[in-house]
Amino acid sequence: MIDATPRELPQQRQGGRTGFPLLGWKGILFGLPFAGMGAFLALVTARPGRDAPAGLVKAFGAMFFVAGAALILGGVRYYWREWRRAERLARHRSEPWRADYAWDPRGIAGDVGRSAGSAFLSSTVAATFLAPFNYIAFVDPRLQVSGIWAMRSIVAVLDLAVAASFGRSAYLLARRLEYGRTFLHFGRFPFLLGETVDVRLAPPRHARGLQELEVTLRCIEERIQETRYDRESTTYVARRQMWADIRTVQAAQLAGAGLMLSFDLPREPGLGSDLSATPPRYWELSVKAAAPGVDFASTFLVPVYAHPGSVQLPA
Repeated sequence: MIDATPRELPQQRQGGRTGFPLLGWKGILFGLPFAGMGAFLALVTARPGRDAPAGLVKAFGAMFFVAGAALILGGVRYYWREWRRAERLARHRSEPWRADYAWDPRGIAGDVGRSAGSAFLSSTVAATFLAPFNYIAFVDPRLQVSGIWAMRSIVAVLDLAVAASFGRSAYLLARRLEYGRTFLHFGRFPFLLGETVDVRLAPPRHARGLQELEVTLRCIEERIQETRYDRESTTYVARRQMWADIRTVQAAQLAGAGLMLSFDLPREPGLGSDLSATPPRYWELSVKAAAPGVDFASTFLVPVYAHPGSVQLPA
């Protein structure tokens, strides 16, 4: 089934490849106060004899400083990436896919292992951020002030959220251990709009336990969105599906050399991959199937590009 109507993907699929939505000078400007406050807390206010333990104040200062430094470095990295992108595209104007991403013309591995590692890292960062608050709420009796039960309730809820995040990380790791490394073989490289995508999915480990596979080839365009509620605004990365081909196949077709798939691509040149842009546009193939215990799911980037003569490249 082809879905050519652009739409924003559901909230649980938010995130994408852009990262933090404050790019360039916005990230630098937003990070400077955090880094400055962190340095002030860690170096100036963390003195013995204060109401709060010096170690706790230093921990808060370190958290603020690291968060601010990460935002500043992210803003600088954005400009560095834009400069490198323009340089590479100038060298490969007739073959932009060589400048866009470090493709292996033979194929690409699935994202299960990377997703598990990223989830564990995010959970660890969240747990580290909450550690000083847990110390204040549950450990140090000198900090048991009025309203502590309200604080304990909030911290406990956040702790449960972090525990759930670690649980999801463990599930992703279990999926990686159950099905092994997944790999998608390209029939040729690259795939051009208006032609076909011909790929072969190598059989995952324990594929015999699978029944039906839901296979989706989609073009995704990420955008920085801003929503306003009264006087407050929230900026986030939205993933918009610009085109998709969704089908169901029998898992028995994975037997032997693997599952052969072929998709007819649309002709619109504005749907070509632009992974090196910020925010990016890209094509992905997702494969998922229900199974007893741990479901199978894997996503692969696919090198779908416009014909070089049909798009305007940066000067």
